[in-house]
Amino acid sequence: MADLFRAFTSIGPADHGKDVSLAGWAEDVRNLGGIAFLIVRQRAGTFQVTVKKSDAELFARASKIVRESVIAARGTVQPNRQVRNGWELVAKAVDVLSPAAAPLPLPVADKVGADMDTRFRRRNSRGPGRREAPRSSRQTTSAGRRTSVRARNSTSRC
Repeated sequence: MADLFRAFTSIGPADHGKDVSLAGWAEDVRNLGGIAFLIVRQRAGTFQVTVKKSDAELFARASKIVRESVIAARGTVQPNRQVRNGWELVAKAVDVLSPAAAPLPLPVADKVGADMDTRFRRRNSRGPGRREAPRSSRQTTSAGRRTSVRARNSTSRC
């Protein structure tokens, strides 16, 4: 994985057919027998890594990745209309940079049962809507500061 890692938001139609390296947290791992899908989360959202069973060693390694492990994937960007971003990364290599403990103490992507006490659980910011809250809060605060500075500058000239 000597290539520089890219943000998935920087990948577009011009990159289809090119090799890229992406890294992030494994949000979900689905093994469908002949193909495995890794949903990988970066700060701005998620993307899909596809691993085909034709590479048995890579397929076995990818199928055993634990959720929330930090992974790096290198592969070819292929257009796929069924995927949320419109493309998927067909993996040539997948490395676990930092494995997560298995099993996780609390499920990350699944629903938590009513019998589990979650009063002291940290705020979960992994959902797409929840990731936007801090960003919009920063934008609101910045706009307020700019308005305050403009008002202060315009009244000091009088």
